[in-house]
Amino acid sequence: MLKSAPQYKIDEKLKTLLERQPGKKIPYAVIRGTVTPIGDPLQSSLGPSVSGVLQIVKLHEHRIIRGITGLWKDNHQLLHESTNEMPFELRNQQHSVEISDALRASFLDVDTVYDNFEPSSLSVFYYIYGFFSGARQKGLQATEVVLGKGSFLTAIGELELDGDTLLMKPSQQGPILLTTAAKSTLIKRLEDANRSIMWVYQEFP
Repeated sequence: MLKSAPQYKIDEKLKTLLERQPGKKIPYAVIRGTVTPIGDPLQSSLGPSVSGVLQIVKLHEHRIIRGITGLWKDNHQLLHESTNEMPFELRNQQHSVEISDALRASFLDVDTVYDNFEPSSLSVFYYIYGFFSGARQKGLQATEVVLGKGSFLTAIGELELDGDTLLMKPSQQGPILLTTAAKSTLIKRLEDANRSIMWVYQEFP
């Protein structure tokens, strides 16, 4: 589906093109533009100098757990996740397309603006307790990723004219994708990933 998706320039002709389409929409299309917030941008929680239109903050616990074979192995689990997004558009000079439901994107390129691991300071008692319980905490890791203001993005999804607004949203023909890569590069990435999956199935049926 991605290979056959047509790519359009965000310009004065795009609105006229959609007015001529059935339902004023194109089921799966590709556009490229600069991320521009509609209103004041979000400020990063952990990287104060960073602003954007979407942020995801996660807190992971890293542990060592004892498996059924008696060997110890690394393990981590998500303790908390918070997300925040605001309306934004992809802009080319004075022309723009608003992006809807960015957090539903199955492919989302964002920048990591904070990544910190804090080792645990456990007493001897907790080390002994961990030995018998089969789990010892190594530490906590906090991360924040942001889709930054001014990023140049490729968006793939359903393109429609809603009233006087150009809008891209998830499509019934395929997921919405938001990436810094060009269409051709994204196709290659997905093909490589599919080949890797097929190799695993062939080697370990």
